[in-house]
Amino acid sequence: MNNTKTDFRSTRLQKLSKNAWITTIIFKWLAWAAALAFIIIGFILVSKGEKASGTAIITSAGDALLGSFIILLLEYILKELKEGNTPFTYKNADRVRNIARLQLGLFIWTIVRELLWPETLDLSEFAVTTENGGLVIARTEISFTPLLVCFIIYVLAFVFEYGVRLQQQADETL
Repeated sequence: MNNTKTDFRSTRLQKLSKNAWITTIIFKWLAWAAALAFIIIGFILVSKGEKASGTAIITSAGDALLGSFIILLLEYILKELKEGNTPFTYKNADRVRNIARLQLGLFIWTIVRELLWPETLDLSEFAVTTENGGLVIARTEISFTPLLVCFIIYVLAFVFEYGVRLQQQADETL
């Protein structure tokens, strides 16, 4: 009876993994298509003389590309689960670590983009007039939440490595 529950959970996990795997493939292609569209539209705007708007759109392609590589690594992990393999492998631990690195890259890219291309923002939406007639312009806020997510994912990579060691010990005792 215990084997039946294990088989059911394994089959259910494989079905969920297959659905998630298919979803990552769709999102990966959408991210690549969005990046390509951002680049094309950006160059069209730059060629029409709208350098600020074009540059803003082109730099958004970097976000989409880094995001697509994160999705690609998730796709590899889910593919192994879909095939019924254990998630606790050194390859998957490296993939999770690379996801953390890409998340860190995305965080750094956001800061660099904000510092190097401040003219890409339409600041008219963010301008506020104070009581004494001064003008305060608020730039796009740089959030440190992605940095926290990066550290959490990096810790998860260590959990995966620990899972690999436990799995190896369990296999050796059998």
